[in-house]
Amino acid sequence: MIARKLQTVEEYLAAEKISTIAFVGQHSLEDLKKEAEENAAKPHEQLDFWGAFNEDNVMTSHMMSHAHHVLFDGHIVLSAGIGNVSTLPEYRGQGGIRTIFKELFAECLKKGYVFSMLYPFSNEFYRKFGFETAYRPYWQSAEMRDLRAFDCPYTVKMHDWESGIEPLKAVYQKFILGHNMAVVRSEKQWDILESDAVQKKRYLYVLYEGETPKAYVAFRPEQAGNYTNRAVVKNMAWDSTEAFYGLLGFLGRLSAQYGAGAKLYLPSEVDLGAVLPEKYREEHQDLTPVMVRVLDVKRALTLMKQPMGQGKYILEVKDAFLPENEGRYAVNFANGAAVSVEKTEALPDMVCDVTSLSMLVMGTDALDTVKYRRDVRIFGNEDVLFKVFVKKNCYHADNY
Repeated sequence: MIARKLQTVEEYLAAEKISTIAFVGQHSLEDLKKEAEENAAKPHEQLDFWGAFNEDNVMTSHMMSHAHHVLFDGHIVLSAGIGNVSTLPEYRGQGGIRTIFKELFAECLKKGYVFSMLYPFSNEFYRKFGFETAYRPYWQSAEMRDLRAFDCPYTVKMHDWESGIEPLKAVYQKFILGHNMAVVRSEKQWDILESDAVQKKRYLYVLYEGETPKAYVAFRPEQAGNYTNRAVVKNMAWDSTEAFYGLLGFLGRLSAQYGAGAKLYLPSEVDLGAVLPEKYREEHQDLTPVMVRVLDVKRALTLMKQPMGQGKYILEVKDAFLPENEGRYAVNFANGAAVSVEKTEALPDMVCDVTSLSMLVMGTDALDTVKYRRDVRIFGNEDVLFKVFVKKNCYHADNY
């Protein structure tokens, strides 16, 4: 079994068929051919198509890798967003996905990637490759009577997509500050907000104070009864608490069309129930979690925010899939940053698998939670370790 990037129209078409069969999709052959021709004809600066081929040169598996720049403890780093992971049923269990991941990760490391992320169909399956469930988003639902309790003192305009994304970027770049995993979107990656109020029922509004954009909200209707809709808000951003309240107030104006209320996708630290007049009316609904993997352990520890003051800890990392990450790392820190991160033979203060380390480094979970995992063993220096691995604000709302 070998893995490589796709090159020809025929290979792109084979990949389209694999994904369609694996995900029980339904597409016409003409549509698949058209998409394959488009993918083969133009280079993708931020998207790679991979295939695994057996000894008969039959493509058995396929996946896509999206290049994202994401925030990590005040730095902008590269992360590979994995999607379309699929294998033909007759070739499953023969190592096609494993082979692709080996080649893909090797290339990512050469290019300076620090993380990889994906939305899993199975946590257990991806854990074999070093991924772990990290960011666990959920819908937070509110009734219109609670949203109407907030004022909206701003000028609200439906955004004309043809006029550009500058108002959206101005808000979003402030909104994501301090949120690990947030995507620093390229021009192309803003397409996830592209609106079409007439044909696709996708609505996008910007709130202004004078000429200054303060917030935006993108939503679509979801049927919640025979004659009732709910507003589904996957993307919203604001530059202040007041602007957030203004967004809630604007959504409250939509009660005539969305009598069932609204459900919102919010950053990890925002608890809608603590904001609304009546917490008992707020509901949670789990979404597909985001799994994260550290690709370059040394670089992640070097960039990671450290405690104030001075100190040192030694961490032993296990990584069966990327053995180059394995070993003991001595981290010396001062005033919130790593001074040095070097391999050592000294006894470790803590041992963990790369799966647990991915949660700890990103800050989706603190050590006082992760310490209960089977692969985590703490031998000493606990005061320092519990200050190093703390929970951090996270946000990830982009698909791939």
